[in-house]
Order: sequence, then structure tokens, then C-alpha cells
Amino acid sequence: MTKKELKTLYKIMARNGDWRKGKFSCGSNWAIADRVKLAADLAAADVEGKVAFNVTGMDCDCVKGWYGKVIPTPTLFAAQRMINIEYDHAEGPVSAWFDKPENAQANESRDLALEAFEDGHPWVVFA
Repeated sequence: MTKKELKTLYKIMARNGDWRKGKFSCGSNWAIADRVKLAADLAAADVEGKVAFNVTGMDCDCVKGWYGKVIPTPTLFAAQRMINIEYDHAEGPVSAWFDKPENAQANESRDLALEAFEDGHPWVVFA
């Protein structure tokens, strides 16, 4: 982590209570740990100021999808917001993460319910 990122992290921790003693006024130890991990993930994924934002999930109709997009490296707060938006709009299980630009997911989807019908077992869907 750079010195600037460490200063930002210290400000986050200081704002959330006495983090050195494990006492927080808002949030929790997990929230701080998640921010630290996200900052580390962004730093590891950054290639020439760009990262890949990948999302995979399945909606309520058993359509499984993947997509990724290469974007300029976001700030820590913008990155957390992007992930929260994906979770807020999810209709089923979803996972969102940052990776190197060359590892961006292709835009694909599979209709698992239709595949089950075509395979002759419409009463069960294998995810």
C-alpha cells in the first residue's frame, strides 16, 4: 500500500472509533477488515491505472450470468459502492470482485431451466 492509501485507511479507522483497542463507535471489525482487503485487492489488480470489475450471479429464473468490464481504478469508496450496487440489485446469489484487466470476464449467460427442460429433467435444475 502507498503512503497515501495508508493515511486514508487510518482516517477511516480513526473515524470509526478507537480501532487500536478494538472498540468501534459504528461499523464493526469486519467492516474495517473488508475495507483493508478491498484496498489490497485494488492495489494488486491495478495495471496502468485500470482494473477489471467482474460480476457473476444467478437470478430468480435460474439464468446464470457473467460479465466483466475494464474501468479506471476507482477509489476505495467508489469500489465499495460498485459492489454494494450489485448486491442491492441481486435477484439471487451474486459475487463481485476486482481483478487484473486481462482477467475480465466475458459477457455470457446460461438459462439453466431451459437446459434442464432440453435435457429431459425439467423438475430439477443443476447449478
